[in-house]
Amino acid sequence: HNSVDNEILPKIVDTLLGNVVGQISSGEHHSMILSSNHYPDVSQDVWFWKILEDEEFRLKKLLLRRSPSGLKSKEIIQVEMAREKIRQKHEEKLAASQADEANMIVDRLSIIKNRDAIALEVQDGIEDRIQ
Repeated sequence: HNSVDNEILPKIVDTLLGNVVGQISSGEHHSMILSSNHYPDVSQDVWFWKILEDEEFRLKKLLLRRSPSGLKSKEIIQVEMAREKIRQKHEEKLAASQADEANMIVDRLSIIKNRDAIALEVQDGIEDRIQ
């Protein structure tokens, strides 16, 4: 339906017109649909979408793939591995960002500490001259 947002109302998916949808499964950045041409028999045709982020160009690509070979663990594992890679990259970026932020805080604290130490030295020097 040309969107990654949750949908409240059903939308037509052109690719699946003429198929009976037997089962839908969706998760983070992907959806799978088990379709059938003849109701109530559900075939083993699997349609799935997944979104991958191209780090170099910062583009999101929507990949549509049809697997007539059915629900083979290879396909499911590929989707899960792609999902896990995206999750790992996100966690690595988050950890790097948190480390950068922690280093910045330490730098600021050392500047404040140095500034306070200099202020104390100046104040002590002024007091020594006054006495």
